[in-house]
Amino acid sequence: MPQRKRGAADTTAAKATLRPRSAVAERHLEGALATPKIASYVLELGRKRNLSFPAMAELVGKQFGGIGPTAPQIAAFLGRTLRGKSSLNRFGRDPELAAWLRQHSSAGRLSDVHTACIQALGPDRTPSRTGIAAFLHAAGRRGRHGDGGRLDRDPEVAAWLRAEAVGHTLDELCNACAGRYGHARTPSRSAVGRFLKAAGYQCPGHRSRLHRDPEVAEWLRERAPGRTMDELRLACADTFGAPRTPSRTAIHRYLSRLPGGKLTRRKCRIDRDSEVANWVAEHRDGITLDGLHAAALARFGVERSPSRSGLARFLSSTRTRWPV
Repeated sequence: MPQRKRGAADTTAAKATLRPRSAVAERHLEGALATPKIASYVLELGRKRNLSFPAMAELVGKQFGGIGPTAPQIAAFLGRTLRGKSSLNRFGRDPELAAWLRQHSSAGRLSDVHTACIQALGPDRTPSRTGIAAFLHAAGRRGRHGDGGRLDRDPEVAAWLRAEAVGHTLDELCNACAGRYGHARTPSRSAVGRFLKAAGYQCPGHRSRLHRDPEVAEWLRERAPGRTMDELRLACADTFGAPRTPSRTAIHRYLSRLPGGKLTRRKCRIDRDSEVANWVAEHRDGITLDGLHAAALARFGVERSPSRSGLARFLSSTRTRWPV
């Protein structure tokens, strides 16, 4: 017996059987969207990218005399029918969904936000986890949104980290967690940092040696102007000893964060020639910069005499003012 060809209705029915409807979708289709005319009209409106779901509900009500689906029903219907289509544009069409995600963006990891969105708005109206992650990132949320970390399986440690995050650096928090729960239950430093960022917490920055030694920090602030880095570090070692003296890099980072930027200076030609430096120090008062430069040329010649700009930098670094 020859097989008959499937018609358009049979093909549509076969596709429908491959995509079982959820209970929420069944309830939505029992209303106004169960009417073929209204459903086709809503699908036609769904192809217009600039129409929001509330605007669609208003147009459907005008078209059919006030009898039509609500905006959430249209959002769920189109979310199921046009899933994966670029014309759907959930976040641009559904202001209630966008507002809900902004309000609950710090409700935990991405999986937690996705699950809560399904419970609040239904599965047909909820975007994919990738779409939610992109939307939350554009809305200002930073950090990873992944699932399945060690802290998800250990809520006691997770709750303790949230409670103790304020006022502790990341290293202090990890050490305290290891002392309380042991190394087996303590995540890595990077895992704790990602967890706290996803939860909306931020630990204070790393406390350097100078942060823990305010006496040395105050000494460096007072004696940095007019000194080179080597001179400043040698003087610090003579005053406080080598164990309390920071490295050159640590001193440079600390001084660069102070108002006014770098306070030390590099060695210029005058610093490398003590005779010229002493002569400039003796003759700098009561003379203009041009006069000092001319006198230095006459005294030491072109080879040893600094340039006019070099003299200006040297006098500025030693806090010397000259007549105009």
